[in-house]
Amino acid sequence: MRSGGLSAAASRRRTSGWLCAEQIDPAHKTISFSDGRKLTYETLINTAPLSWLARALGNAELAAHSDRLKSSTVHVIGIGLKGQPPESIRKMCWIYFPETDSSFYRVTVFSNYSPNNVPSPGSTWSLMAEVAESEHLPRESGQLVEDVVNQMVTNRLIQDPDLVISRWHTVLTPGYPTPSLDRNLILDRTLSMLQERGIYSRGRFGAWKYEVSNQDHSFMQGVEVVDNILYGRFELTLNLPDLVNQRYNPFPYAEWEAA
Repeated sequence: MRSGGLSAAASRRRTSGWLCAEQIDPAHKTISFSDGRKLTYETLINTAPLSWLARALGNAELAAHSDRLKSSTVHVIGIGLKGQPPESIRKMCWIYFPETDSSFYRVTVFSNYSPNNVPSPGSTWSLMAEVAESEHLPRESGQLVEDVVNQMVTNRLIQDPDLVISRWHTVLTPGYPTPSLDRNLILDRTLSMLQERGIYSRGRFGAWKYEVSNQDHSFMQGVEVVDNILYGRFELTLNLPDLVNQRYNPFPYAEWEAA
């Protein structure tokens, strides 16, 4: 990033005191950080978005490939409330909303995960909504939180809007990798170019494969890439997503034993 000037996000991290990687030199196998320090590596496993990685490497060809990858943005909206959840959702963790009259596609009863998620367990509770945005579905950010509250009332998640005591909103960009017709061709070229430089890019946006981008998938991509580096074992999750998604996967994989 430094070769083209710090990005706005990197500048915010520097002023906030965060230590972040800014530049990667694959020829000398070094990583330069925001405080001026450098670290050397033998093999690098990256989990940052491919678009960021290409720029950190200062590689125009990789950047051109990664810029063609598509993704959506996710607005995460937290709503804190007085009282207790309605009986209908009191034992639920999350609920999906496919209807077009709801801007959110999923709502999590966040206070159900831990009593520590609210300031006064028993007298306060909370919801977390996720709203997707893309070039095909723009959102009015300034109105979005109130729209979500009103839609929660309509869907009977909230009984009375006067019970709302806090609102929180953040934007995740990118939020989810979006499959496209040329995605596999882009990834085949991009990931192989990186691997030629001793860099293995894995995870939700490190590998950019929506169908294996959940937390469990991302965890197993990490396990498998280490086994690949150390023992030459084939990475099933990354390379055969249809196989791993249609079965229970005992570990170690039978395919490894057969090889």
